[in-house]
Amino acid sequence: MKCRKFNNALYVNARVDSIPTACLIDTGSTITVLDARKFHQIPEADRPVLRETSRLKMADGSIVRPLGKAEFIFDIGSKTIKHEMTVADIESQVILGFDFLSKHKCSLDLEKEILRVGNKSIKCNSENAEQSVCRIRVADKVFVLAESEIVIKSFVEGDSFNDCLVLIEPVSTSMSEQGILVARTIAKSKNGFVPLRLINISKQPQILQKNMQAAVCELVDSVYSSEAEYAEINKICVEKVQNVELPEYMEPIVRSCDGLSDEQMIRVKQLLAKAFTSIC
Repeated sequence: MKCRKFNNALYVNARVDSIPTACLIDTGSTITVLDARKFHQIPEADRPVLRETSRLKMADGSIVRPLGKAEFIFDIGSKTIKHEMTVADIESQVILGFDFLSKHKCSLDLEKEILRVGNKSIKCNSENAEQSVCRIRVADKVFVLAESEIVIKSFVEGDSFNDCLVLIEPVSTSMSEQGILVARTIAKSKNGFVPLRLINISKQPQILQKNMQAAVCELVDSVYSSEAEYAEINKICVEKVQNVELPEYMEPIVRSCDGLSDEQMIRVKQLLAKAFTSIC
């Protein structure tokens, strides 16, 4: 079994309730934490029931409200271990805290890069030392109107994701508590900045402070185009719309859209046809 090392941190591969995870070994953390995204990868029927627990203070000083805590099954090396973990929105997939290392008689040899779990030695290495996940923070203070959608400027921490495609994942519990939802999307980073699409579903305006964490991102290796499929779908939609006769009272709406592109005009006709057929 191998560990990964980057930025003076050691990672060990394990399985949590049969889900593959990369676990950060953190002797400074008093508890062991499982990322909420990994928790939701566990089949619903197999997920342990979470019990309420207190808030977490992260290494950067931010406060995170956990989903709860429960006992999970670790497969690490040749050992199968039961251990209680707190589930929360964190960057690492798992943080192996001091509680885990102490309870299961673990020792870490930094010079030799070896983790020992009981009598099992796990050799670490420095391969694939590229950071996989980075925080996304709000670039400037933003005022978001009630029940509205907005695209804001945000930046990626560090320099690992300059001028590349990234997958943006919402993780901020504090923002969701405000009624602010972040769109899960692929975006192009430029000089460390990425556009972030938000929606305020609350009935009150909300303020996002500068440097507030809004999401995390990870590198996208490639995007597969389905233009041929979309072209076929578009062709079918066009033919379907052309066979629909719109009533006279809808013609002014069509004429008012003269400045639109062909694709946009098709979309308008589709919506009008759908509205017409739904009231017939």
